[in-house]
Formats: sequence, structure tokens, C-alpha cells
Amino acid sequence: MTSAGTGTGVRRDARRAADGRRRGTGGIATRILVLVAFVGSLAFIGWGILQRGSNQVAILVAGLLVLALTLASLAVGGLIGAYRAGREGRGARAFWNALLGGIAALGAWGCLAAAVVLALLYA
Repeated sequence: MTSAGTGTGVRRDARRAADGRRRGTGGIATRILVLVAFVGSLAFIGWGILQRGSNQVAILVAGLLVLALTLASLAVGGLIGAYRAGREGRGARAFWNALLGGIAALGAWGCLAAAVVLALLYA
């Protein structure tokens, strides 16, 4: 898409600000969704720990799987943020995005491993 009527042939992206940086494009809804999933899964795991019954392990497995998916999405967000910050020459931001994304990825794999172990013990 070229800028209308200028004839320069310069491509303009609607998601970019005048100085070339990306503008926020609806990221607040995604952040709220991830926050609700994170807090909800922690509450569900807590309830599963406190609740005694025949379905306690199933509740814990479900909570751990939701937490693993939430942490995995945070890890992917950290990866994307590190890549973008690195391309823009912001080294410190890229480092922290990569570090926190890596910690989230480790947490996701840990939750997934715990869910698989509990599911195997439950069966």
C-alpha cells in the first residue's frame, strides 16, 4: 500500500507511529486475559490442594495445565519482545524480555511435567 496521492511509493504501515516505532495494537485485552488465566489457575490449584475428595488430582491436573499454557504464552511474548527490542537496538530491554521469557518457559515445562506425573499417578 502506498501513500495516497503522493506518488512516492513509500509504504506506510497503519500500526507504526510517525517515528517508525510500533504503536500499541490492542495489547491490553491480551494482557488482561493472560492475567485472569494466571490468577484463575493459581486459585484453582489452591482450591484443588485444599479440597479433599476423589477428584482432587483431576482438579490439580487441570489447574496445572492451564497454568502451563499461560506461562507458555508469556514465554512466547518474551521471545517476541526480545526479538523486537533487539532489532530496535534496545539491548537491556531485549535481555530482560529474554530472561523473563526463559523463566516463564521453565515454569511452563515444570507445570506440564507435574500435570503429566499427577495424571499418570491418578490413572
